[in-house]
Amino acid sequence: GSAHFYLGKIYQLEKNFREAAIVFGEGVQKFPKSIKAAEMYYELSKSLKEMDKIPETCKTLTLLEQNYIDNKFAKDPEKIKTDLNCNFN
Repeated sequence: GSAHFYLGKIYQLEKNFREAAIVFGEGVQKFPKSIKAAEMYYELSKSLKEMDKIPETCKTLTLLEQNYIDNKFAKDPEKIKTDLNCNFN
């Protein structure tokens, strides 16, 4: 899980948001119990936002809130979702 996280961060630094999203997405699927899982969801949402994939960003933030409610990375999504005008249906 940590390897996926850091590889994704490298792609983000290179502004290769598509590859970052792929790596973070794989990371959260393969390693949902990883110490970096919540942070990977958060970074995945940031990469998706950079690619203007707003519905996917909103869904990812919702999953982060639902699956990692006590994690510090689950504290910001509500504000971000409001800023993005996420549909709360």
